[in-house]
Formats: sequence, C-alpha cells, structure tokens
Amino acid sequence: MNQGQSIVHALFKQDDVMKKEYHIPLNTSIDASRYLLRQGIAFHGHDESEESANKGNFLELVKYRGEQNDAIEQMAVVFRFVDKSGTVKERFIEVIHVKETSSASVKSAIDDLFAKYGLSLKTVRGQGYDGASIMKAGASKVPMFMNWENYVY
Repeated sequence: MNQGQSIVHALFKQDDVMKKEYHIPLNTSIDASRYLLRQGIAFHGHDESEESANKGNFLELVKYRGEQNDAIEQMAVVFRFVDKSGTVKERFIEVIHVKETSSASVKSAIDDLFAKYGLSLKTVRGQGYDGASIMKAGASKVPMFMNWENYVY
C-alpha cells in the first residue's frame, strides 16, 4: 500500500481484484450448466469421488474448460468517438477471438474488423489497450504495424 493511499481505497481495489477472480469460475459454472441443460444431459455422475476417473458431466466439463482457459484468447473491441454535438460516446462493437496474442495476430484481427464494418484506419486518431499484457512495457509492435498517419501519441 502506498503511503498516501487510504485504507478504504486499498480495500476497494482489493475487492475489485477478488470480484474479477471470482467471475472466471462463476462464468465457467454457468456456461457448463447452460450447455448441459440445452443438451438435456444429466449433471451428476454415478461416482463423483476423488478416485473416480469420470466424476460426472458437470465436474468434467468444468475441469475441461479450466484446462482450455489458457488457450482461449479474445479481444473486446470498443469504439470511443465524439459526435457532432461534441459529446464523447463509447460503443461496444464485439468480442473477437484471436488465435494468439502476438502483435501480428492482434493487428490482423483489427484489420479484419475494420474491413467487416467498412471502416477506414485513416479516420482513427488514437488507440488504447486496457489491461492487455501484450501492450505493456513497449513490447508490442501493434502500433508500429498499424502505421497510422493520424495517430495521436
């Protein structure tokens, strides 16, 4: 904790981190439940003990999703713009699944998205990557790949 930081602020920050960590297993359980319900498949198994090789559909599906979680990469795309009246607007566009988090893959996904919606990179004035580890410490080449003339640093 920083000297100038209040205890209340530190607790709120810790609470936010805990909420984010809680959402992953919660969403995994919800997704597994929805899948099993849609397919009309039983949740439980005959033997859900630790020694069992097959602990039932729900537990096995949650385990599988946990193992695959590192392999799933996605990018949420949000456009922020100023309308004619000068009001800043922000619109969620979509979640894009990317093959990997390399600079080339992210750049390709951005190019494909712009092409899909008939947008031009020439009208872009800036870019941001909230919480993306690929963009930290100047390690990424995505801004370099974009080659935007109008880019705001």
